[in-house]
Amino acid sequence: MEKKNEEKLYEILSSVDEQLKIQNSPKRVFLKGLVRGLGTALGATVLVAVVTSIAFNLAGTIDIGAAIQQFFNSAFSG
Repeated sequence: MEKKNEEKLYEILSSVDEQLKIQNSPKRVFLKGLVRGLGTALGATVLVAVVTSIAFNLAGTIDIGAAIQQFFNSAFSG
């Protein structure tokens, strides 16, 4: 009975070892890094585009000159 358990354990450990070798292969690590980098760049680009679009839309609705004048009036009057 103990011999069968050892054989099963050896098979499981061998399978785990093979999977780790596949996951940690240099080619796979490189591709994972490449995909992660491209995803980060794409995500950052989309985020900046959205924030910039919102900022420009808000800037179009606010009179910047009046806002600055009001800020300085309140800062120096009180």
